[in-house]
Amino acid sequence: MARHNLAVVLRKAGRLDETVEIWKACVPEFDASVGVTDPDTLDVRRSLAAALEEQAGLDTSGMSLEEAERTIEQLSGKPGGITQRHLAVLVQRATLLRDQGRTDEAESAFREAIDLGDREVGPGHPLVVSAHYRLALLHHLRGRDDLALAVAERSLRNSERSLGRTHDETLVTVTFVLSLLARHRRVAELQQMIEEWLADIIVGWGFSHPVVRELARNRSGLALYGAEWAGSADAP
Repeated sequence: MARHNLAVVLRKAGRLDETVEIWKACVPEFDASVGVTDPDTLDVRRSLAAALEEQAGLDTSGMSLEEAERTIEQLSGKPGGITQRHLAVLVQRATLLRDQGRTDEAESAFREAIDLGDREVGPGHPLVVSAHYRLALLHHLRGRDDLALAVAERSLRNSERSLGRTHDETLVTVTFVLSLLARHRRVAELQQMIEEWLADIIVGWGFSHPVVRELARNRSGLALYGAEWAGSADAP
């Protein structure tokens, strides 16, 4: 834990390469000593994943729409195939358009990012999975839940196959699928998916995560009351 804390300090000081090396060494030690589901282990894993994204230039969380468009223009003029950095900025641009309510432009931007990502890095790449999930959320916000569910389920299949069942992108996507099934009272499918995925969500996010607690609550309610629970005010 002391070395983990040292890595946090080094990252804040801008010494990213040293940070990554420490966290890479810490992950297997946390797995072995406190277990893969321990909250500290999960924190170290998330920290390493974020640091690797930053190291690769994939962290676009603070980028404005204007910055994203300037960066895309700069990267588009470079020879060779699309880089992960370019793809990350394309996804960020689409997300910012969505957040500004420019939904038609956002949908086109997400589709462009997905088409390029499928071709250049493969449909199971975390950035492509994330773009699919964000496009599905856009469809949901526009009231097109059937389309949202289809896109999310496709994203989930790609993510499960390429990233594994406990990867953050997989878990975010499966949680969204569960929320859509609950919203439309598709009780049998909801029950089946909770039974199929709850153990993996616990491994990925830990028992204390609010999603885990909510799924456990709904699993009990569905088991006891079935369709009556799904149609009640207590259901999600």
